[in-house]
Amino acid sequence: NDLLLYVTVEDFVKTVGKFTDLTFVFTGTLNSLTRDEAKYIVEKNGGKVLSTVTKKLNYLVIGENPGSKATLAKEYGIEILTERQFLDLEKNLSKN
Repeated sequence: NDLLLYVTVEDFVKTVGKFTDLTFVFTGTLNSLTRDEAKYIVEKNGGKVLSTVTKKLNYLVIGENPGSKATLAKEYGIEILTERQFLDLEKNLSKN
């Protein structure tokens, strides 16, 4: 019972949404969003924001001057989205 003094049910609830089980990396300069705003959009929809490109990544979102992460994502066959495409995905993706 002492554990309940430190932990709430919310700590264990998984957010389920449009991006559930999807991973994103943001690179380059975003024009209409801050990184924190982009991360919030992903997380509120059940997704996860990573800092590095791996073969398990679902989407790389690129802004201006994306650098080496874009090159690596292309090598791995990761889907690359512009900032606008990311916002459209968030708006239009329907939950399965």
